[in-house]
Amino acid sequence: MENRMTMTNSLKRKHQHDEPQEKGTMLRLHAPLARAATTLDRSIFAKTLNLAAATVQDNRNIARLRKQLTKGRELLEWERLNACKPDPVEEGKKCLLLKEGVKADAPSTWGPLLQAAVEAQEVSVIPYELQLDYDYWSYLDVISSILPEDLHGEIPVGFNTAGHIAHLNLRDRYLPYKSIIAQVILDKNPKLRTVINKTDNVGTESEFRTFTYEVLAGPNDMDVEVKENDCTFQFDYSKVYWNSKLETEHSRLIRLFQPGEVVADVMAGIGPFAIPSGRKGLSEGIMPEPDLLILFGPHVELDGYPPWPIRLTEIFCLPDNQEVGYQVFLRALRNFANAQFRKGK
Repeated sequence: MENRMTMTNSLKRKHQHDEPQEKGTMLRLHAPLARAATTLDRSIFAKTLNLAAATVQDNRNIARLRKQLTKGRELLEWERLNACKPDPVEEGKKCLLLKEGVKADAPSTWGPLLQAAVEAQEVSVIPYELQLDYDYWSYLDVISSILPEDLHGEIPVGFNTAGHIAHLNLRDRYLPYKSIIAQVILDKNPKLRTVINKTDNVGTESEFRTFTYEVLAGPNDMDVEVKENDCTFQFDYSKVYWNSKLETEHSRLIRLFQPGEVVADVMAGIGPFAIPSGRKGLSEGIMPEPDLLILFGPHVELDGYPPWPIRLTEIFCLPDNQEVGYQVFLRALRNFANAQFRKGK
């Protein structure tokens, strides 16, 4: 499913990068500062923390002890961090990371549940050196550590996707950091390979609602494959208007169509309505106007459908159709009104 992706970590927090901030029972650790960096240096985000851990003497007790220490808020709880780690000393054993402030050599810092487990000889408390690197930090952690604080109010956290492409609409004030923003998006979203930024409004330069763009990261590969409503669409994203936010509306309308009904899709584009509707059985308008054939054939043939059900009224951005104007469009509507129809798949 292709949709609008949003990275939703809250920015409404004070940046205290030396100590974590409490968030309910969850502590949030902040990435090292790299203010106003112009290139992405991943090594900056390495961080070492000196903690304590409880080595579990019998691995069969791990789940029970972890549950008890979590309930008692004695376990380390950081976002995206598994508190159960291989023991650094005893091979084959596991240890549970304890919350900050607990010292292995200071029993007075131990919570009551930990003390009870030590007395029962179920665990022993050891020092633990936790190594974090760039891979640990989220997109928002990294970007908020790089951008100046006066740009934190509207950090770009959402983007449209089409296949392997992330499509940004960056505000002017974020353009100096566009390359870093794009690279971090790729790093944190493995299914994406290319990040582009729109450089003008859709429709300003093209009557077919395509747009000019710049590649911010990854290859300039605009041939995408998108899955929607059990159909696969393959197209050049730079030449076809595709809005992933419309998927819900596409699905809603397609559910309303019934087999045998006549549906005039006069602005069909690549076919988010027409192709799924064809699975239900279409009524085809037989029209001689060659300028109104749409570029659906390859996709429909992949699904085992003959080409005739998809000759719908559409002005498509083909080389031969670039001068098609309203006169041709109106003629197409008149042809459609007088068309004969064949029904079925």
